[in-house]
Amino acid sequence: LSSVKDLFLSYNYFFGTIPNEIRSLVRLETLQLDHNSLHGTIPDDVLSLVRLRELELSHNAQERYCSSDFYNCHVNFYWPWEYQ
Repeated sequence: LSSVKDLFLSYNYFFGTIPNEIRSLVRLETLQLDHNSLHGTIPDDVLSLVRLRELELSHNAQERYCSSDFYNCHVNFYWPWEYQ
């Protein structure tokens, strides 16, 4: 799994928080988790993926902040309220 570049997990009825295990996907560039039931903050482990450029979280209960300073982050965020 460490060679996964793009991971599209939209519309899967996932619930809970984003798992820290995603950190093992060191080549991940795109992570789409929209249209699920995720909540909580974005784990630092996800934001520490240096190749991650797109994180799609729209249509979840995800909070808009991360546990680290997301303004200095290299990731493009997509939030639920940007589509309303």
